[in-house]
Amino acid sequence: MNLFICFTPLQLTLAKKIIEQNSISKNECYLFYYSYHDNLKEKHHFHRYSSDFDRSFYFNERMSLLFLAKLYVLAKKLKKIDVLYLSSVDNGIVHFFMSYLNFDILNTFDDGTANISKDSVFYIQPKKSFIKNILHILLGKRFDLKSICKKTSQHYTIYPEFENITNKITPLNLLNYTANNINELDSKKSINCFLGSIYHEIVTNSIHVNFLEYRVVETVNSLDAIYFPHPRETVGLNVGHFSSDKRIAEEIVVDYLQQGYHVNVYGFSSSAQFNLLNIPGVTCYVIDSIMLKDAFRKLHCLAVNKGACAFYID
Repeated sequence: MNLFICFTPLQLTLAKKIIEQNSISKNECYLFYYSYHDNLKEKHHFHRYSSDFDRSFYFNERMSLLFLAKLYVLAKKLKKIDVLYLSSVDNGIVHFFMSYLNFDILNTFDDGTANISKDSVFYIQPKKSFIKNILHILLGKRFDLKSICKKTSQHYTIYPEFENITNKITPLNLLNYTANNINELDSKKSINCFLGSIYHEIVTNSIHVNFLEYRVVETVNSLDAIYFPHPRETVGLNVGHFSSDKRIAEEIVVDYLQQGYHVNVYGFSSSAQFNLLNIPGVTCYVIDSIMLKDAFRKLHCLAVNKGACAFYID
């Protein structure tokens, strides 16, 4: 039996791609999905993909002793797992749950740009207190980020040209895209897409949030772009064209390509932009600003070096 542990719509999409790439039967797959936000977009993706698994489990409760007990009971009910697949290698829920599971092989897959940014939590782990470490051990925790990376047999990546958390990589094709299945692009047809972000997480100081959101609104409207909110975005920006499409950005862009559009994708060096880099008919504009944290400015440079266009919003 194969068990996939997922936390985001992108992870669900990649889990399905792994199943397809390895021709794994639906009857041999379980899905564990944990939602930190429990919003309509995440529920939509869970219900959309849960039919690809024999059994699916959805959780959204806070970490507690009761929740850990539920994870332990579920792990024992699942009995033997042949291959465990997970993405959020830094996540405490993952560490506890897999400690309770009986599995043979551990495979991992990408979580987005965290896998290729050397400034992400996958590479820079906060120190934990001695007391917290002892408590976690008493609660049965046997895994952490380092031990997961060490035990990983295979890592599926949508960024094969970048360094990752392990060198045991297997390329994974996210987009069902070939030049032959895209209609000839109409040079007169183009569309601008702006990918939203969680703005308070990407700025150096919270005092910059309102101004950055103001500049985003100005930019979106001046470009006459369609604004696609981040899956965790809760602030409704006052833009002219706001998309309620629940699909991931990559799927939407491929749809536009199939309609003959040239697609310009603006964003803050998002994982979607990295996935769309160098796709014929797509131009990625990665945004830079003195307001952004160093990690995002470094991702901007990384994307530009791989073919994206720089776009300044100050």
